[in-house]
Amino acid sequence: MKKELTFDLINGNFLPEDAKSVLLNLVKYKISYHELELFSAAERFGKDLPHSKTRISQLKHSMADVEHFFNAMDKNEISISISAKVEVVCKAKNQQNELVSR
Repeated sequence: MKKELTFDLINGNFLPEDAKSVLLNLVKYKISYHELELFSAAERFGKDLPHSKTRISQLKHSMADVEHFFNAMDKNEISISISAKVEVVCKAKNQQNELVSR
């Protein structure tokens, strides 16, 4: 069985507005994911998920950083290059720091 997987999630050149949209939509999706996890854990198990709360906060800061970056950009920029690589590694259970890190 293959223990590692790597692929390009984003790899290309974009107009500034398209680049901003791609990045903000990714961050918004991750925020929605964690909000759903929080809701589900609270409703089903009466549990709180501190990791998801922390990630939501971090992701909201990232979203503000993206907004600031593109708002401060010289509007004459022709293209924005974005690359995002995903690396997936299978680990033995005793090597995992936290099962639900997302």
